[in-house]
Amino acid sequence: MSRLFFHFKKVIYLLPLILFVIQARATVFEGLIDNRAIVMEVEKNDFGFYGQYFFKDEGKNRTLSSDLTKENVLIEGDDDSGNLGFYFSKTTPPYKGFYFDKIKKIELPFEIFEIKSLPTDTNNSIALQNFSNNNIYEYLRQKTFSFDKTHTEKFQGYEIQWHKENNSNLSFFTRVPSSDENLQDVIMINNYLEIKFRQYISQSFGCENKKYLIEPSFLNKNITSFYFSGSFICDNSYSTNFYRELVNLDNATGQSLSLNDIVTLPKDITLEKWIIEQLTDLYPVLMSDPECPYQEETTWNKDNQIAWIITSQGIEFRPQIEDMITICNATDWAVLPFDVLREFKSSKNPLQL
Repeated sequence: MSRLFFHFKKVIYLLPLILFVIQARATVFEGLIDNRAIVMEVEKNDFGFYGQYFFKDEGKNRTLSSDLTKENVLIEGDDDSGNLGFYFSKTTPPYKGFYFDKIKKIELPFEIFEIKSLPTDTNNSIALQNFSNNNIYEYLRQKTFSFDKTHTEKFQGYEIQWHKENNSNLSFFTRVPSSDENLQDVIMINNYLEIKFRQYISQSFGCENKKYLIEPSFLNKNITSFYFSGSFICDNSYSTNFYRELVNLDNATGQSLSLNDIVTLPKDITLEKWIIEQLTDLYPVLMSDPECPYQEETTWNKDNQIAWIITSQGIEFRPQIEDMITICNATDWAVLPFDVLREFKSSKNPLQL
């Protein structure tokens, strides 16, 4: 949210006088710049004030931080030019001043009021309501995103509903309850799927080179497995934000499944070693590739995380090899089929093997 402050000597002497009522917690305001409605969040730390704001008719998040050379000024953006920002001429409620753009030579009046409570909105989804309970600023920003149902389709015998966010044109799916499913379980899983999607939309809004994928890989009455990946570049950055998750959810709890929920291993063997043994039995040539370290346990477990996902064929494992050619990580063949998993099925048996 905030930019880094490198001018430490200045900080000691110039802390803005703005909003002395703001404490370490974030304070959320709404009001107008000229005739455009905005929401602003401001927080104080040891170096000054920082925050963010958005226009209600747009939704793009814009960062704010203290001007270290001027009192009562919040600069917009991540550079030190100070060309955009807010000057506060009144530092008691209601807060007033003008928004300035030095390049365009614009000064527009603004006035903001602290938001102390939110009205109840019965049209909110459960996912959106979660934001209102935990983050007022993000909740109000999320309300600028609009969703439409587009189409349904059958996947592995279960119906799924697709939804599109109208600004980004990106989509996500939810489960349609069937007769063999617990309705509350489906509601909980759909809440998870919507929150995951909303978080990505929020982080990537207004960014460039966006790539996004969410699609189911396995569904039954006990499990929801799906791929989630995305990337984008923001704020003239030369680095790309990457997201990649392989998600296997227990429908009854809404929590991620572990491999131990699905398989019971022989004594005195680690999961990594068991994975290597099983894959080597099934794919001896591929697992012996001299260019790829598939026989090393660290290939399949990075930071105590094993990358795996349930598919229509079984459990697919993904190696996690750093500083290696991409082809070593392209292992859509690394699947333990259901007939192998059946030999090691756990007592919980969510796959119904």
